[in-house]
Amino acid sequence: MNNNSFLGVVLICLMAISCNLFDKQDNGGADSNSASTPESTATPLRDDTDTSVIADTNYLSFASGAALLKFPIPDSMQFSSHNILDGGSAFWLSREGEATNQEFVIALPGETTFKRFSFINGSDYYGEGSNAKDILVEVSNTSADSGFQKILETSLPNDIDPNELFAATSEIPARYLKFTVKNSISNPQRVSLGEIKGYGIQKVSESLNGLTGTYRAVDQDEKSLKWKDFTPEEMKGAGSYSDIFIRQNGTGLIGCEEQGEFDYFTGGIDGNVAQLLWHYVPDDPIKNVVTSFADNGKYMFVVPINEEGNASSFSAFQKVSETPGLCPNIKGFDQDGSSNSKLQESLDKTGRAVVYGINFDFNSDKIRDESKTVLEEIVKILKDNEGWKMVVEGHTDNVGGERFNQELSERRAASVLGYLTKAGIDASRLSSAGYGYSKPVASNETELGRARNRRVELLKQ
Repeated sequence: MNNNSFLGVVLICLMAISCNLFDKQDNGGADSNSASTPESTATPLRDDTDTSVIADTNYLSFASGAALLKFPIPDSMQFSSHNILDGGSAFWLSREGEATNQEFVIALPGETTFKRFSFINGSDYYGEGSNAKDILVEVSNTSADSGFQKILETSLPNDIDPNELFAATSEIPARYLKFTVKNSISNPQRVSLGEIKGYGIQKVSESLNGLTGTYRAVDQDEKSLKWKDFTPEEMKGAGSYSDIFIRQNGTGLIGCEEQGEFDYFTGGIDGNVAQLLWHYVPDDPIKNVVTSFADNGKYMFVVPINEEGNASSFSAFQKVSETPGLCPNIKGFDQDGSSNSKLQESLDKTGRAVVYGINFDFNSDKIRDESKTVLEEIVKILKDNEGWKMVVEGHTDNVGGERFNQELSERRAASVLGYLTKAGIDASRLSSAGYGYSKPVASNETELGRARNRRVELLKQ
């Protein structure tokens, strides 16, 4: 598949809606996706149960798995509604004449209890006084359409400090958050917002399963403002278009686009957020893509990341079949060993492979059981290539300090090595090393970039 094909997929969604998704904050090391919130730089604490984490994590972000299910049609692609979740400098701007009661509904990957919020202004450049003023925040544990209860109602100053925190008036567990921008500071024609961020407790769950299948691009309905299927006429007018085929094996993901002659992607999922390495055509640089799944895998949101670690575009897909099509560039795609073939291929050709899908407990070197399938693929490769020696490398983001991340990366790499030796690989063939955040593959200045930097790499010797 060539670059034009994938760009066509992205443009489908961008033509009707607009750009840019995901963003996460966390303070505590390799599990974090951003610097700490203004309120605290302390090490995150666990709740009374092992299924919740109290941390300075922004749960209203692409990188943490939040996804828009309903949102205003923006002024243009440049000012997409999705900019409020991307963690970058872009902002949302309403269409002219739509400056009041602009409603957003966000799906959360796990039951979340919000304790505080912060906001970032949009811009007056395209209309003086257009920054958001009065805000209403509601949550629901029922559905995206009902059961909402108010947890915050406030007014934002025109010169709002992004470090200012607004406390929730009620702490209600929820799977959906709705916030309404009631009006602007003084502009009767437009209203704008840069970012909404929410902090509190979110239940930790196993990574999403059942993602194998075919995903097809969706558009935004002008009346309901929700996702809808493209009509045949719309698809014809949208130009180039491809389904996306995915096969999941444990926490490992592999797939391609329908029309791809060369393209394929590999990666791994943690929770409902996947890190993908997308190969388009031979000898082209690999594209870094963050993919989030909402509504138990019904929706798939694709966010390519640029060199600065920001979302470069956004496209949305809906699952239309439990069966994926063919990926001719992936050996054995119809079999469970297809991801193994690409891992082996990467080590054969380059002597190195980036591995996503080896997931650890929060701020810990304990490998989660769900990672077993990905680890067993490495075991099989080592058993099939008895002459190989391997270095297991651990890498983190920059949150939590140099010493913390260095030690955590070393312990995590050693944990992977320990798994491999217990699985029958001779210890003399293996070694491990931790690099903390000294070798980033993306900018550590953004939440999406930090998410990419938390990884395991294999080096063949």
